Amino acid sequence: MKGRGTRYSSSNNRTGRLYIVLEDLWESYTEWIAYGVEVPVSHAGGEDAKIYYTPSLSAIQLYAERRLEEDNSVVSSQETNCSAEELVYEFFEGAQPHIRPPLHDKVSILASKFPLLKKCRSCDISPSSWFSVAWYPIYKIPVISSIKRVDASFLTYHSLSTDSRRKKQPKFSSRKVRDDDGSLNISLPTFSLAAYKLIGSMLAPSRDSEWQKVDSLLEVATDWLQNLQANHPDYLYFVSHRTM
Repeated sequence: MKGRGTRYSSSNNRTGRLYIVLEDLWESYTEWIAYGVEVPVSHAGGEDAKIYYTPSLSAIQLYAERRLEEDNSVVSSQETNCSAEELVYEFFEGAQPHIRPPLHDKVSILASKFPLLKKCRSCDISPSSWFSVAWYPIYKIPVISSIKRVDASFLTYHSLSTDSRRKKQPKFSSRKVRDDDGSLNISLPTFSLAAYKLIGSMLAPSRDSEWQKVDSLLEVATDWLQNLQANHPDYLYFVSHRTM
């Protein structure tokens, strides 16, 4: 997420910790929604191709670590009066992939009833807070590529908090990078992955070590959802159709 003034790359004056406003997180997906995310594919003995994936919101759980202090003119007192580690909001997508609205549009629809999805800051929510993005292929270039069947899809799991104090939080890498213009880029942690139709696809790992990593990331997702007692429909579908 590139800093665009204090809203996009901000410092919590009370603690000195960096934070982001969730609205800016959802805005960062705008370009990917419009054009897709390019994934280069090399085909042994054939031509190279590019596959484009589009993101949609698959699930989100928002936990309060302490009272969320927001503008009372925007957020009601009922929404801000949250105790530690309290689940204050959750959403699990159940619609078919082809009729799901773009990620940002979906968040706007949900935020119309629960404004904290856009208004709260990453430093004010519990590290238990997370969201999942579903990535489905939309097209490939060239269209007449010899790579005919590329329908592997993915779920990525991300933390919504920039606070890593929770002891049982999954291990992941996150970085803060200063851009040439001096703005600060903040990467929210990606801690697990689930795949659908990966076996047999052109995107499938070619080495045992890569498959082990894929299995390990899936195991993290399984443990995470079980610990939070979260019933994630996309995850259940992906796991039950891994070999199809």
